[in-house]
Amino acid sequence: MVEITDAALVDRSVQGDSAAFAQLLRRYEHKIVMLIRYEIYNAADAEDVLQETLLQAWTGIRQLRDTSKFGPWLLRVARNRCRDFHRSSQRRDEPKEAAVLEAMVNRFGHRVEASRRLHTEVIEALEEISPAEREIARQFYLEGFTIAEIASRHNIPLGTVKWKLIIARDRLSRIFGIQKRRSVMSTDKKQPFPLQRPEIIIKKLAQEPWTVDCPEYRWFYVIPNLGEKTMHSNYGAPDWKLIDVYDTHATRLANFHDIECIEMNTNYWTPKAGWRPEPDMIYGRLTEKEVQCLAVIELGQDDKREVFTMFDEGFDYHWGNMERQIEPSTLVTEQPDGSLIIPVSTEPEKVVAESLGVYEITIGSRRFTCVRIIEFRRSASIPEAINEGYLTKEGRVIIGRGYSHPKHMKSESNAFDENDSITANGVKFWHQFDSFSKRALGIS
Repeated sequence: MVEITDAALVDRSVQGDSAAFAQLLRRYEHKIVMLIRYEIYNAADAEDVLQETLLQAWTGIRQLRDTSKFGPWLLRVARNRCRDFHRSSQRRDEPKEAAVLEAMVNRFGHRVEASRRLHTEVIEALEEISPAEREIARQFYLEGFTIAEIASRHNIPLGTVKWKLIIARDRLSRIFGIQKRRSVMSTDKKQPFPLQRPEIIIKKLAQEPWTVDCPEYRWFYVIPNLGEKTMHSNYGAPDWKLIDVYDTHATRLANFHDIECIEMNTNYWTPKAGWRPEPDMIYGRLTEKEVQCLAVIELGQDDKREVFTMFDEGFDYHWGNMERQIEPSTLVTEQPDGSLIIPVSTEPEKVVAESLGVYEITIGSRRFTCVRIIEFRRSASIPEAINEGYLTKEGRVIIGRGYSHPKHMKSESNAFDENDSITANGVKFWHQFDSFSKRALGIS
């Protein structure tokens, strides 16, 4: 069965065919909902903006000149409605950090570097880039097309063009031996965490837990504010030796689908390999209500970049958003023996974090008064895992602890501490790893 094209459905919609319009919306529903959700926190407001977007799309579809470009047009309508909601100014339309390659291959032909020899070298280098980015990079750097023109030619959103250029530019930079000083970790740098997990003493205090505002992208210990720097380490059961270290810097402003955000570069260290020479990148922002993750670029196997964005299915499950306000528990009940009762839910899966008491944390000579939080993904069944964190009144995570469902403990690679567990709904979740922020150990 041949799928009906967007253009054909647009033509039918213009004639008043509401079923054809509904079919168009189903194709782009996920992207539109995710875009509005990331722009507008309040669910009721987001629903209002969504309805305004759909209404404008229905009444304005006759103005769509190129009927094959319904998807990019609908995204643009949604962004404009979000702008109207926030009364924000027009965002910029160019990707960041293009200066290095523009100096080598200037698409306007005004620089000496754009010689025939270099032009040939770049063409050859482009052959090493995946086809998904190659054509867009060629059109931008060698043929002089603008981002808007490329988006129109390929019938894709402007933001998609920008992100494909970021990946292509990163690959070309490595081919030509260009290194960004702010993005590349010196492999000579020493990591400051001890190789053996420090001793921890956790003592419950006779205090009521408080509401804590946590501005961190939890478990990466970083606030998406320009200039923020942090480090954290992970120790694995059962011997509690150092597994890895993450050094994260919020390095520059960025723009993702007209959402202004922060690029956070995360360098990675392991005992065997040392520092990895290139960072992963997290793109996020801080709103009044949430810490949001919009996209992640990881260095995968075979030196390939893997890109995950808020428009991808499953992105919210693995990365998603975190509510800043963590309230004293209303869902989780702690029993006298310390076990937990976690109610199941038929609502869409979401991360829930609640505070369950006040504790004194002693690590060596350092002492902290923290609220204990329990974080899990609420679902129709028992959670797959439970995270336990200890946060200061300022909302900074001191240590985090991971507990896994016993069904994940069958593999030899998934070690756990047989002497430590959290019982929830009658199931023992075994202690698998501990994570320390740099402030936990007084590391500057």
